[in-house]
Amino acid sequence: MRLAPIWDPSARKPGPRPVHVDLFPPFCGGTIVWLVATIVTSVLYANGAVGMDTPVICGFGVLVGLGLLIWEHRERNIYMLLGEDETGGADGAGTDDADTDSTGAETDGTGNRADRDGADTNGTDDENAADNADD
Repeated sequence: MRLAPIWDPSARKPGPRPVHVDLFPPFCGGTIVWLVATIVTSVLYANGAVGMDTPVICGFGVLVGLGLLIWEHRERNIYMLLGEDETGGADGAGTDDADTDSTGAETDGTGNRADRDGADTNGTDDENAADNADD
């Protein structure tokens, strides 16, 4: 186990990039669900099946949903820019020449990890075990 990232923040791997997320569909869908629930509970209240608190709670759900839709509309440019990569595309399809494996480590194109000094490793930790024993 390497302790260097704990003691030295510069030894840490870079964090993942923000994921591009469009918040309009879930906010709109949730608001529609609360609106339908408000209509249903209002009909039930009119028939005496439920108390007044049930349609009021659903109505507040609609108000929160509308507030979130207004916030999403105003802040859309900001959170959409956060999900873009350095090439300007929001879909993550950049033109990066370096290949990466599933962990984000750079590879030489054949699946072997390329160390920072240019030496290739075969993806096993046998070679690194001796190095880590000194840490």
